[in-house]
Amino acid sequence: MDTFLRLRPPLASHTGEVPFLRVSSDKPETTVTLQTPLSHSRSRASNDAQVLQFSRVLQDTCTQADVFLTAILPKVLAFVQDGTDGLVFAMGVTGSGKSYTMFGDDGIAGIVQMTIWALLKLTRSLSDDIPAGGEALVDRLEAIQKNTLVHGAITMTLAELYNEKFWDLLHPGTAPLSLKRSRHAGVEACQIAGLDHLPIRSTSETCHTVQQACLNRREYATQANNTSSRSHAILTFHLNGHALTLVDLAGSERQKQAGTHGARLGEAGRINLSLMAVGQCLEALKVPGEGRFPARQSKLTELLFDGRFWSSSSTAIKKVAMLMCIDPTRFYDENVQMLKYATDANQVRANSRLGRPKLSNHAIQGKELELVERLCRSTSQQESTRSRGQSSFEIRQDSDGEEVDQTLDYWRDLATHLLAERVTVENQIREELMDEAERMMAAMERRHRQELAELRDMYEKQMDAKVDLLEASTASLTLQPVQINTLDMKGEHRIKR
Repeated sequence: MDTFLRLRPPLASHTGEVPFLRVSSDKPETTVTLQTPLSHSRSRASNDAQVLQFSRVLQDTCTQADVFLTAILPKVLAFVQDGTDGLVFAMGVTGSGKSYTMFGDDGIAGIVQMTIWALLKLTRSLSDDIPAGGEALVDRLEAIQKNTLVHGAITMTLAELYNEKFWDLLHPGTAPLSLKRSRHAGVEACQIAGLDHLPIRSTSETCHTVQQACLNRREYATQANNTSSRSHAILTFHLNGHALTLVDLAGSERQKQAGTHGARLGEAGRINLSLMAVGQCLEALKVPGEGRFPARQSKLTELLFDGRFWSSSSTAIKKVAMLMCIDPTRFYDENVQMLKYATDANQVRANSRLGRPKLSNHAIQGKELELVERLCRSTSQQESTRSRGQSSFEIRQDSDGEEVDQTLDYWRDLATHLLAERVTVENQIREELMDEAERMMAAMERRHRQELAELRDMYEKQMDAKVDLLEASTASLTLQPVQINTLDMKGEHRIKR
């Protein structure tokens, strides 16, 4: 799969800091060098630089249009021209610029707005409503449009995954939605059921709708980010039976830096848990086909790692890309973990065959959910057999399917909640241990400094005593006066004359 690393320009408050991630001088387009900061405790143990490779490194001088042309446009063309299902997800630490990259801000369009304009341009000969900051796309799209023009109605869905529940951002206030599995192009696909499909007819109208829908997304201020997204946003374009999905993942964070408490701390635990599940799936995909695949650790991985994008049995060429956003001056530890996910993704080939889905050994809910599912379905079968006979089992199973799914969702949410709490507690304990270790190191340093100061004072006192003794012995010495016989000297002088 394609991996794109985007470096965020340093904040005004961090302009003078030395970045821990630098673009390599020999291969600036594809490699970066990771150097542990001197102020970090790890720098004392190992100060070796690591060279990391990606499909493309987007430096901090790259514009939104540069990001779109490099990372997104090939997926858009494959989606429109070849009918290829595409997936692009932005990942990174909180405050690294993911949401800005995906959705832009008031003055500059993000890749979502540019994708909307490009899709309409390629399907309906649209020539106006150019998104802000997308002027550089005009010549490129017009050249492509001369050779390719696909007709079809484009629709869009926009959802968020908040606390392991899906919500329709186009229709806030509705009930949470569930995942639905179906067969798509010969493979099993997973999608959010019940989302409203919005027809795309105008760039400006659609972009305005997206902007208003994003206001319904859960965002709160933390010490690390004034507008921290507390949910994953999933935007999908549909055209002629195919889908192009753009995902803005919530940023990982540590309680110590973010200063989260209460509900915000619980949200952070679930976010970190789902991102960890994504990382474990990417690690498993490096060696595809070995063992079972941990796709059901969270609803996020169930949605992202389904058969449409990863099954090698599909005849279509799949397009999957990761857009890793990094702030190279802040949050070294968290960014190191994100970079590991990105390097794992760089070693993954799309169309990797997934093993049988399972929950990872790191997840406590694996056996429990499997047991609950088996018990629920067994109970449904027994009740159906007793009431209507064995021949009516299939009808009974269909009628009870919704109840069974709700039961499974309940137990899955409960297990996820428990695991999120465990991860949160583990993070708190780890941070407390690190703080205690730092306090112990500081106390040892203070003690050593005090001992050195005492030794210095002792040596100075000894030296002062020796100096005083020397001065005293010198003062006790009596100088014998020397008398000169001036008469003899005068007589001797006369003789010489």
